Amino acid sequence: MEKSLSNLPARTDEDQSANSSYDVGFKKPPVHTRFQKGQSGNRKGRPKGALNKPKDMTSLLLTDLILEEAYRDININDGEKSLTVPIVKAALRSLALNAAKGKHHSQQLFLKLVGEVQEARENQKFQLFEAAIEYKERWEHAIEQAKKFEQPIPDPLPHPEHVVFDPRTGDVRIIGPMSHEEKKEWDLWIARKMRWLEDLEELKQELKDNEIPEHARFIQDDIDHITRLLNITRQRFPDDIYIPPSTVEFIKSKPDLTFPEMKEKAAALFNKED
Repeated sequence: MEKSLSNLPARTDEDQSANSSYDVGFKKPPVHTRFQKGQSGNRKGRPKGALNKPKDMTSLLLTDLILEEAYRDININDGEKSLTVPIVKAALRSLALNAAKGKHHSQQLFLKLVGEVQEARENQKFQLFEAAIEYKERWEHAIEQAKKFEQPIPDPLPHPEHVVFDPRTGDVRIIGPMSHEEKKEWDLWIARKMRWLEDLEELKQELKDNEIPEHARFIQDDIDHITRLLNITRQRFPDDIYIPPSTVEFIKSKPDLTFPEMKEKAAALFNKED
């Protein structure tokens, strides 16, 4: 997931009242021992010249140089072929090959690296899974509360109905837009799909009522064309995908669904005729 699920709704009064009692414990010191307002926690004050210490520029420059060198491309032989890869990849490949040849130190180091990478990936996956569950539950609760008290229904991005996770594998997928730019494009495609479905039903009825064989062929061609468009669109926007209220309102506004390239061609043709 490229963007984080950080735009959580504010907690309601109900949620906050449940946490209103103050229990002394970890990171919760007794009230009488906490620093008082206006009183510094460091009675000795800041050490002289603390703000004037130069930053450790040497270590920063060294870090940049190390990374630059690690990802510098070099040529290596791979059988009869020559490959261009970053140095870090070449080093890992060499380590893996030495491990495969039975070199004990290389085997230990390679297995250690693989284990650390797998553990880090699993931890990241678990954190994302937890964040997705919290995001979905919090927004679903906020939407329910808005409906209950007849308030405007929130329409967050991504919508909680578009956050899908698999408890067995821990995989998280976002099947809807995640930004306002994506939402604009998403709304247009959903509106186009709805328009094509309406057109398809009208054409089928027209074909059924048609009594002129010559016309039937043209109607069937239009039906086949729209059917192909819908089959392609359904790969990205299946029929069971949740359509939020804001998208429904957008469709009702009867927007211009012309593709941008078609607009450009029409404009160029119009200017040429002038």
